[in-house]
Amino acid sequence: MMISFGIRSYLMIAAFTDLRWGRIPNLLTALGSLAAFSCSILVYGWQAAGGGLLRSLVLLIILYPLFLMGVIGAGDVKLFSVCALLMPMPELGHFLLFSLIWGGVFSLLKMLQRKQLMFRLRRGFMYIWDMLRARRIFRYETEGSADSCIPFGVCIFLGYLVTTVWI
Repeated sequence: MMISFGIRSYLMIAAFTDLRWGRIPNLLTALGSLAAFSCSILVYGWQAAGGGLLRSLVLLIILYPLFLMGVIGAGDVKLFSVCALLMPMPELGHFLLFSLIWGGVFSLLKMLQRKQLMFRLRRGFMYIWDMLRARRIFRYETEGSADSCIPFGVCIFLGYLVTTVWI
């Protein structure tokens, strides 16, 4: 229970920094990693901490291409990785899925608000088509500002809440 409260508090701080400044600082993810790994060792033991470390590394490898494409930021990838240090596998899968669903909802609402839904969908499909045709991953270019992005740290926080409270 106390660990869940700690993760919630940590994710709330990360969501706030992402919402306020459009980024999740490296210091925050480094401190979160250190705290999560230490907590895992103290509460669950070395074997569980090793499993958490493995899940964290696998998640980094899986999410890295999304960072390369510009879909999510590096801070978001590291934030997911911190959470993987303490979450068991089935729960981690739900957490990742719900966070991505929240990201989709926020993106859809932003596109609808700006009346850009059809333009963005067409552009997104062309981007995927170009990558498949070129057989390589390249960055999705936005119209310049951080205003075209969503604060995905908030989606990660909400995904964690859905996973731990309702499932």
